[in-house]
Amino acid sequence: MDTNMITDMLYVKSICPHYHENLLEIIVVLKGTITIHKLDRTEIVSEGQFVMVNKNITHWIESKGAYILVTKIKLDRFKHIYDKIEYVEFYYLKESVDRDLRERLNAIIIDCVVKNFVYQVFRIDQMDSFLNDNQLMSTLYSFYRLNSFRKIDDEYVSNELLDRYYYVVEFVNKHVHEKVIVDDILKHVYMNSTYFSQFMKKIGGLGFKEFVSYVKFSKVVQYLIGEELTMTEIAAKVGMTDMKSFYNSFKRYFRISPSKWRKSISYMKNDYIQCFDDQIFKTFLHEYNIVNHHINTITRAYKRLLKYQMDKMNLKGTNMKIEPFADMRDYNQKHYQVYKNFSLLIRKADELGVKIEFIVPVRFLKRNGQENLLRCLLLENTRIYSPQDLKKWSISLLVNGKEELNKAKKIQKSLYEISKNFIINIDINY
Repeated sequence: MDTNMITDMLYVKSICPHYHENLLEIIVVLKGTITIHKLDRTEIVSEGQFVMVNKNITHWIESKGAYILVTKIKLDRFKHIYDKIEYVEFYYLKESVDRDLRERLNAIIIDCVVKNFVYQVFRIDQMDSFLNDNQLMSTLYSFYRLNSFRKIDDEYVSNELLDRYYYVVEFVNKHVHEKVIVDDILKHVYMNSTYFSQFMKKIGGLGFKEFVSYVKFSKVVQYLIGEELTMTEIAAKVGMTDMKSFYNSFKRYFRISPSKWRKSISYMKNDYIQCFDDQIFKTFLHEYNIVNHHINTITRAYKRLLKYQMDKMNLKGTNMKIEPFADMRDYNQKHYQVYKNFSLLIRKADELGVKIEFIVPVRFLKRNGQENLLRCLLLENTRIYSPQDLKKWSISLLVNGKEELNKAKKIQKSLYEISKNFIINIDINY
């Protein structure tokens, strides 16, 4: 079955060192605890948490026994979200990101992984599966954009600079078998050597030489766990002909020689089985508030736009009014995803030339932290979209009476503190 992502449930005690050439892996722990070893770090992941493993990163797992969901994602299937997404490295959200926003996005990741497994096992509607997959990748892209935000100067790296950065990432990955020098890059990114070094460090966290070493030693480790090659052959395959430099660099990375590293993993054994424990799964769904919600208004609106597009309707210049809470009514659960598929809807509306107006009754913002949830949503969008894009849709706070009007004015003021580029109206209900 050719799908964008596949999820398996495993009972695991150990998984030997391995890597995925073109796949991002997300592991959610349903029960127990795992220790996952990566190229440059070790992480302990407990029940209700998840870990991401980027493509080409060698990793292995140890546990006393744990149930996990493992999702493997074909990144090149999601270039409509970001055309260089296959070269992006995904990490947990930084502590500097608003805590409520961080918790909300983490919950969406786990929810989407679980739903992918459900859709796969029970073969639920393909459109719902498609929306879930895109919601997951949109959220991961939010992780990436939020992490790229620089708190010091309160700005994001421009798309032009990101394109240059990922040109470098792509170039290094494609020429990993050669000796890569900075002069090979400078003529393509139109920068001098001094600024280029600062540029790489600012965006990716590593200077150019450090980044090249990171890519090369990621490949070295793959050769060490795979083919029976000599150290000289491995060094040659990553463009390193000076063996003394090769050994010294490897030891700086791993605090051990490459031959000892290879020997240390030779004793490892796979001890896991693919399974489906219904009781473990149902208990996890209940404890972490992952339930089969009825479809929300935003998702219905997205499906409607898709249908209009398939019917070849020219929607340019039209308006669409949406009340996200319309489907909520008396449904008052804290974890209910009112704004699920919000980014998908915004992108599709922009593609079709439709202007969206979200109508939000103030009375609903009094419930279970919904006002803060709205703030988190807008905060997230300021990190993803340009100021011009933020003006392509609007929010109308619907009020009924003096008390709600005063409340709406306070909310409007607080939302404008996030960004002046939002269009926030106050409408009187009569």
